[in-house]
Amino acid sequence: METIDIIIADDHLLFAEGLQTILANTPQIRVLKVVSNGHELMQALAGEQAHLVLLDLSMPGMDGEAAAAKIVQLYPEVKILVITMKEDPDTIKTMMQTGVQGMVLKNTGKTELLLAIEEVMKGNVYLSQKLMKQLAGDFKKQKQETWQLTKREKEVLQLIYEGLTTTQIAEKLFVSNYTVETHRKNLFVKSGLNKSALLVKKAIELGYIKG
Repeated sequence: METIDIIIADDHLLFAEGLQTILANTPQIRVLKVVSNGHELMQALAGEQAHLVLLDLSMPGMDGEAAAAKIVQLYPEVKILVITMKEDPDTIKTMMQTGVQGMVLKNTGKTELLLAIEEVMKGNVYLSQKLMKQLAGDFKKQKQETWQLTKREKEVLQLIYEGLTTTQIAEKLFVSNYTVETHRKNLFVKSGLNKSALLVKKAIELGYIKG
């Protein structure tokens, strides 16, 4: 396994240092830098070859939401895992639609944090169970019986069911891998699920997939 180079962005020094200590004792993970706001983060990304950013949302100056949007635009190859105290459904959906790969709460344990990092680096979407429950509760509250999918999202969903990889889907639909991944993330957000197998199973039940 290759070393995962990480930048931590959090304005709470004690929390950031604690996070750095946890990761420093973890094989295959290297913390390149710790920054306290979005402006410092963008400067760090310009000078470091990072694989992953651990991102707080509430930071002075440029906050995490604005920083995430810039990272997606300027450094699409860099993964983003949000670590936050915010757990409202609107924030979760906004960040996932922005393009982050995962979100966990700041009171999460070391085991789940490392699992989230592992899943995100594999290219998967990761949301902690509490955040998933918040999304599920929000969808239930709105009494949404459908996922309100676009035509292209339905096409991507069908091809996921057929076992195609992101690259194969991109080639078939004549779009970029990034576009396919964006549609995939939107499917997870709209369904309230975080694994492809669960997504396909539920989509079959709702009639979105043709067998």
